[in-house]
Amino acid sequence: GVEYYQCDIGDRRAVEGVAKRIEADVRFLLILDKMDFYFADQIQLGKPSVLINCAAAPVHGVPLVSLSADAWSRTMRTNLLGPFHMIRAFLPHMLRSSRGGVIVNVSSVLAHLTPAGLSDYSASKAALSALHRSLEAEIRAAGQDHKVKTILVEPGQLATPLFDGIETPNHFFAPVVEPIHVAKEIVAAIDAGKGGVI
Repeated sequence: GVEYYQCDIGDRRAVEGVAKRIEADVRFLLILDKMDFYFADQIQLGKPSVLINCAAAPVHGVPLVSLSADAWSRTMRTNLLGPFHMIRAFLPHMLRSSRGGVIVNVSSVLAHLTPAGLSDYSASKAALSALHRSLEAEIRAAGQDHKVKTILVEPGQLATPLFDGIETPNHFFAPVVEPIHVAKEIVAAIDAGKGGVI
């Protein structure tokens, strides 16, 4: 029952194109539901109010000197440029809208703990955490932090195929986290209308 749009988030033009398609499709569905036009104008049809950046490139798990420049670029393109393009595509409407919105960036604890063999992943997640904090500061400086909330998520290793073959050094201090638990925390924070760090 989930609708999705396939898009290379590392490609700015692809993101802008899919953002327009989402807008058009949501507008069409709302009109089909015979929503009264006054209310439809109020919610500004087709404009998403929640953005969750949760894409990640495959983890290579090799030393920096063995990592190809192409692999490094793919990781940065997905983990850093992707969220940048998505924010640029959806934030302007959130700032103009009376409803505002929420931007969630899923980074990683590896933005702070940088193990051997994960240099590209750790660097990209550190950059995403820094991008998030800058975005939060810019929204606050513009006096829009009451309207647009930001949530930074920095989980440990998730039980997903992304980390297949990567062994956690200590299961007590660094347990493997189930994605459903992280998702529930994100949804609860959005529902509460609060920004912050998870």
